[in-house]
Amino acid sequence: MTDIDAMDRKILSLLEENSRRSFVDIANVVSLSEPAVRRRIKNLVDRGAISRFTVETDVDKGASAITLLSINPSIPTPEISNKLLTMTGVNVFF
Repeated sequence: MTDIDAMDRKILSLLEENSRRSFVDIANVVSLSEPAVRRRIKNLVDRGAISRFTVETDVDKGASAITLLSINPSIPTPEISNKLLTMTGVNVFF
């Protein structure tokens, strides 16, 4: 990763606050054109300064996940079940 200037840092800061922020909105905040912001973000991705855009979910607001676990067969199933039920965020298992 090379040559991250003040404008790139400002764009990164805005994306850290909200990675879904539009190019137009970012352009308005940093006083650049939308194509310039789009190009800068593409360059940041290409150079590795941005490795991914993520979504953080809140389980209390309806987010859920299905997870597949590989279990050691030598451990009794009821023991595993009891431990799973004590874990934060585990609501049900089959």
